[in-house]
Amino acid sequence: MRIRSTAFRAAFAAVAALAILGLVSCAAGEDHPSAKGGLVDFAKEGDPGRDRIWLLEGEWEFHPEVFLGPGDQRIFEGREPRLLEVPGRGMKAAWGTYRLRVILPPHLVGKTLGIESREMNTAALVFVDGGEVARIGAPSATPALARPANRNMIGSFTPERGEATIVVHISNHENAKGGILEAPRIGLLADLAGQASLRGFFDAVVLGALFFMFLYHLFLYFVRRREKAALHLAIVVFLLLSRKLLTEPYLYSWLDVYDTLIRVEYLTFYAIVPAFVLLMRETFLKRLGKAFIVGLLALAAALSILTLVSPLAFCGRYYLVIYQYATLGAAIHCAGSLVMALARREPGILPHAVISVILMASGVAEILFYMRAIATVSVTQFGFLFFFLGQAAIMASRNAKTSRGYEELNQDLEVKVERRTAELKEAMKALEEASLTDALTGLRNRRFVHESIVPRARAIAARAEFHRANPEKRQVGAEETSLGLLLLDIDHFKRVNDGLGHEAGDLVLAQFARRLKENLRGDDLVVRWGGEEFLVVLENARLETVLAMADKLRGRIAGTPFRVSHAEAPTLAVTASIGCCVFPFFNGAPGLVDFGTAVRLADLGLYEAKHAGRNRSRRLSPGPAVTALAEPGTLDASLESLVERGILVVEGAAVAPGADPAPA
Repeated sequence: MRIRSTAFRAAFAAVAALAILGLVSCAAGEDHPSAKGGLVDFAKEGDPGRDRIWLLEGEWEFHPEVFLGPGDQRIFEGREPRLLEVPGRGMKAAWGTYRLRVILPPHLVGKTLGIESREMNTAALVFVDGGEVARIGAPSATPALARPANRNMIGSFTPERGEATIVVHISNHENAKGGILEAPRIGLLADLAGQASLRGFFDAVVLGALFFMFLYHLFLYFVRRREKAALHLAIVVFLLLSRKLLTEPYLYSWLDVYDTLIRVEYLTFYAIVPAFVLLMRETFLKRLGKAFIVGLLALAAALSILTLVSPLAFCGRYYLVIYQYATLGAAIHCAGSLVMALARREPGILPHAVISVILMASGVAEILFYMRAIATVSVTQFGFLFFFLGQAAIMASRNAKTSRGYEELNQDLEVKVERRTAELKEAMKALEEASLTDALTGLRNRRFVHESIVPRARAIAARAEFHRANPEKRQVGAEETSLGLLLLDIDHFKRVNDGLGHEAGDLVLAQFARRLKENLRGDDLVVRWGGEEFLVVLENARLETVLAMADKLRGRIAGTPFRVSHAEAPTLAVTASIGCCVFPFFNGAPGLVDFGTAVRLADLGLYEAKHAGRNRSRRLSPGPAVTALAEPGTLDASLESLVERGILVVEGAAVAPGADPAPA
């Protein structure tokens, strides 16, 4: 029942729209007296209750290739004129004089009347009773001197008797067809001006609607890139908007580029048709053949190129006519595809069919109107506007259904996202922890030192420097924080890897790390510095305690053999060499040595311990000339040189008690 109701409403809408188009067409052809033999009689149309604007249509006199003086009627006597139908298909490239005698109602004598001409699209001078009332461009018998234009005009005159003679000089050298292509209108000037203002208002409404529709669908495409139909619709709207602007007569009145604007008008027409066909294929006519679309695009491209390089009259006489027939053929092909889609009952085709039928009807009426095959008015802009509004409504309805589906999905996704977010936070926390931890030993790594210890060391040095410079602000009994740095290296570790294998080496490293942690305080830090090197950071360590701690660790390491397999045996005696110092390195200038340099000094002590025979500890402390460390390149010298120059002092113990000084 719902389908039938929808089909009924759609059919009713289509019939109503077609009826409106029919009424519009009928309105253009109201029963006015027509000119016969160059004369039209409105004398009996003087009833004040009837419309006081009449169309000057019918048979006009036409005198080819001569400009006859409008003020002297005797000039026309004795000449055998041609009779041209106005409006009609227009004369071909030529020049000449139109003439029409008008019998006016008696009550209009002495009143201000107006004569309005539209769609002249040529060069013309309009005279009434010998006086010039309007000018469009500049007519001339010489093509090079003629200046055509395309603008609406309203001229005014005051008849002194019940008859007026209208003379129009025309020169049509640019276009394939020219002359009076749309019947002029005559009536009270105020009525003509009012209707012109109303038309301007409707044009502005249509332009504004098209502009906002273009922006809306362009925005919709950028928000939802999958909505390609929105992009196609925006392109078609843009082309139609450009054509509407370029074909408005007022543009020609202040831009003296008639030839260019006419060509651009043709080009927009060539572009709109394939763009619109692509839109229909994207939205609802999915089965439109690619060969048909490619052929239409190729024809449009070829005619566009020819339009740019050919004479203007040639473009209108041949290219435009060819494309008009091609457009009619394309409309018939699309209509057939639409009927087939309706027959197959494709989902959602009915609303598209309704608005498409209305647009196709308006487009066909437009082409037939410009081909002068029917007497109607231009209604394509309203057909397009109706089609675009319909497409926007269909897209909005589809998006609304999609949004409801999204809302239902969102309700499920919110819970999943929250759960997933919590899992992701835990994973990120674990990943961050892993990035700061050595996988083999479970100790912190160098990255942890750079991210956590180095900033803390800077703060310690800055606070010590502040208290040194401002001793009065130091709290009574407060001690300066300092860090003890011990850099340890397992002796002859390469022999373990080479002789027993890397698995044995890994076991030694893991046991070494565990033994260090077991013999340190809870707030001290052990870091795997790299390979078989380890860095110990002692909290609140003094210069005299770091060496004692180094000796203690050496003794605990050498005191118990290390397992080199997962079984209880065999075991291996392991020793370590240690270099150490305190940070800040020099209390007289806490900022003299940064944390990285302090570790480097501990490394110098480690090197000295290795050089002295291994399984030894060496502590570096500042000498009398310690301030020389601020000079670039000082630490590049050997440790012996630094000691001789009084920059550093090296102290240390030899073999730990009970340990073998030369382990195997």
